[in-house]
Amino acid sequence: NYIYKLRLDSIAKTVPLSYNEYVQSFIDIYSRRKDMMGKMLGLSQYYFPIFEKALKAYNIPAEIKYLPIIESSMNPHAISRVGATGMWQFMFGTAKAYGLNMDNFVDERKDPIQASYAAAAYFRDAYEELGDWLLAIAAYNCGKGNVTRAIDKAGSRDFWEIRPFLPKETRDYVPAFIAAVYVMQYANTHSIVMQASAINYKTDTVLVNRFVALADVAKAINHEEATLFGLNPSYKKKIVNGTDQLPKRIILPRVEQANYARLFEVLNTDLDMDKE
Repeated sequence: NYIYKLRLDSIAKTVPLSYNEYVQSFIDIYSRRKDMMGKMLGLSQYYFPIFEKALKAYNIPAEIKYLPIIESSMNPHAISRVGATGMWQFMFGTAKAYGLNMDNFVDERKDPIQASYAAAAYFRDAYEELGDWLLAIAAYNCGKGNVTRAIDKAGSRDFWEIRPFLPKETRDYVPAFIAAVYVMQYANTHSIVMQASAINYKTDTVLVNRFVALADVAKAINHEEATLFGLNPSYKKKIVNGTDQLPKRIILPRVEQANYARLFEVLNTDLDMDKE
């Protein structure tokens, strides 16, 4: 399987994309899941630029953008059996520590933009502490403490040497990440065809300083409510709870000029919360 090693080596990257039998086993798994990986290619058109911008802001390698494929299949509404939430699968405590807000109206773990910046900040700290990108990726899965203990037991800072001392899920997590990078880059070679994503819009962003229902915004710009909720998945009640002190962001499909006046009216009229 020397060809796989050559292909991995040829990918421009900062994270070392090692090749071994563990990575190969996940390449086999992902390259067979043609439907799922085709969907990932489609979603990546919209989400990867968001991830890349956040990672770049913290000087984190761009390859980390592939992690949400492993974490959540890039589903902002993903919730694990232990309660990790969103594309980047933040637990409540870690999310709070990295500045994400969870309340009655919003769960910013589900916000692709906010959560990407929080993930980038986590990676900055993990890399600063561990000094190695594969170890930082392992820490993202099982916590920095588990990785540090595995380093002590193995007497090494090489991921592949400390791997036997890590939790089972983490042992698979890093090879799965490397395999996902490979399959996304070499999709054509494995007859994986991009599937168009429902969320692939050119978008505009507005900040609102009052309560606005996504359904009203959708109506004003002649789009389905589901489209607006897809672009703004963190609002639990489908209500954007902006205030003067803390304006909130709404992502919209590019607005046609004919709809500006109606949109302006919706964004500047207070929502009657008693009716909601």
